[in-house]
Amino acid sequence: MKVDMAIPDAGYCTAPNLDELYGANIDWLTRLPDNTSIYRDLVRNQADALKRSENPVQYLDRYVYIKQVPVKVDAKLDHQAHAYLGYDVERAADETRKVTASAMKNKQNLSQVGKRLDKAGYFVLLTSLCYTTEDILPAYYTRQLVEQYFDIGKGISKLTPLRIHSEEALRGHLLLPMIASTINVYSETHKESSNREDRAVHVSSESEMHCVQVENHDRGTTADCE
Repeated sequence: MKVDMAIPDAGYCTAPNLDELYGANIDWLTRLPDNTSIYRDLVRNQADALKRSENPVQYLDRYVYIKQVPVKVDAKLDHQAHAYLGYDVERAADETRKVTASAMKNKQNLSQVGKRLDKAGYFVLLTSLCYTTEDILPAYYTRQLVEQYFDIGKGISKLTPLRIHSEEALRGHLLLPMIASTINVYSETHKESSNREDRAVHVSSESEMHCVQVENHDRGTTADCE
């Protein structure tokens, strides 16, 4: 089976696994665990340069600082990769509140609290490909669609269990569940989009009615909203 791209979980971001991906000519994109030397070096050396006016990007309803930094990866540090150091403003505020609340409750020492606060809001995405800072988050979060796809596939689309004994049978078995999963994912996505539009129309209608009431009130009349 030909694979063009892999988006492994952070737990699989290890030198041997990256060696395997490079050896198989498979491009990859993953999140870097915060206990790695590359992660620590990036936060320590690039944090000040990250939070500059040229680095914010918007992803959905989030504002995130992102800076691309070239790095060497794999067991022998032979391959050039691209690290994207990020700082999520909203996530940083949320994590800071949680850390301080936990510290007060559990009476943690200041050194431990300081180390946890230093990490608040930061993340690192690592990839073999060169993305723009605007494109890296949409590319990474395609994994959510893939995960949703397989969750549906293993559930209502009956992808598993696999009671087959040959590659031909596997390909035949995969076809119908994959079609069913695609339809289900599309239906769920379309439903969510319709719900968002309905909520937007509802809010807009309420605003318009409020404006009519205010306008009529200014004219000395009473408005009846239908």
